[in-house]
Amino acid sequence: MLSLLYAWSTINYRRKLNFYLKEAPKDFAARIKSHLESFNYDALAFTVFRNTPDSNFAQSLNWTKCTSKEEAALPQELKNFADNNNVFQKSTYSGFAGTKLQGYLAAKNIGELTLCGIDTDACVLATAFSAFDLGYKVNVNFDLTFSTNDLEKQARQIIKSSILPQDKQKQ
Repeated sequence: MLSLLYAWSTINYRRKLNFYLKEAPKDFAARIKSHLESFNYDALAFTVFRNTPDSNFAQSLNWTKCTSKEEAALPQELKNFADNNNVFQKSTYSGFAGTKLQGYLAAKNIGELTLCGIDTDACVLATAFSAFDLGYKVNVNFDLTFSTNDLEKQARQIIKSSILPQDKQKQ
């Protein structure tokens, strides 16, 4: 069974609360919505980053941004695909650490994941490594990933060379 996992840093770019998406394509969430409408996944899961005072970001990096509920909201375009059961709040890079995501996927008998989201070099990469380490077959839809810095190309290369099956590495 195949699932789409949306690894997302904080988001709510319509209200300009999220500095991650200042450079993101304006149609980014709409493109993901279109993809979801055209592909029949067995399950969908969304991870959203919300920083907390006890997170490693706050404790080790003294980074205290992205703490409000509004900053951690899914974009309006994706809310129809989300419910209380498939949205997982995280305060780590990986969508698996400290969440119930793995249990959700196991209950749905999901063994293969397709990832998309922001930031490719952080949340998507960490979630891809975690999923791989947990035994999932991992795919990344690079048409639906984005980084807010200049590490997108390097992150894609790391994912392609470290996680993706040989037949997917040239895509």
